[in-house]
Amino acid sequence: MDLHMVQAGENFADAARMDAVNREAFPKEERVPTKELLRMAGEGLIRILALYDREDFIGFLTYLTHGAIFYISFFAIDRSRRNRGYGGAVLRELQEQYPGRQFVLDLEPLDAAAENLPQRRRRRDFYLRSGFHPTSYFLRYRGLTFEILCTGGAFRREGFASLMDTLRSPAFQPVLFRQPEEAGQP
Repeated sequence: MDLHMVQAGENFADAARMDAVNREAFPKEERVPTKELLRMAGEGLIRILALYDREDFIGFLTYLTHGAIFYISFFAIDRSRRNRGYGGAVLRELQEQYPGRQFVLDLEPLDAAAENLPQRRRRRDFYLRSGFHPTSYFLRYRGLTFEILCTGGAFRREGFASLMDTLRSPAFQPVLFRQPEEAGQP
């Protein structure tokens, strides 16, 4: 594995490959179109890391930093490259590059009624193995609810809420709320 990460923006040469991974990895109701992600990166609203093994595009990660918070908003490895250690290697490398930051992400909660419950469990288990832990906080936006996981000690709720405030717009009104840890965990 010869992993490296490259910042991507509006004129990203591998946009078509990124789009294929984006479409495969995220359900339509959760997905932000690739063109929109690249536009937002070009405007400095988010950052995108294109992930490569040597010259081969293997996935992407979008993120924001704010104070001591490193928020991962989208992270996907190409289906043909999953289960080869890339995801864990990317997270370890980022944690080395950004020491002292609390890494935060949101993901689909475990819901016994969800059609993709096994996939949700695998994804959550991956993050738990990678040093993330449940926070008992959730984020609701675009009519969807997501569980928040983080690294390090106690969830820095105020820092994360401040980051969310920087993203607020008429089209994006995230709501951060707390739920007992045992709720919604099939």
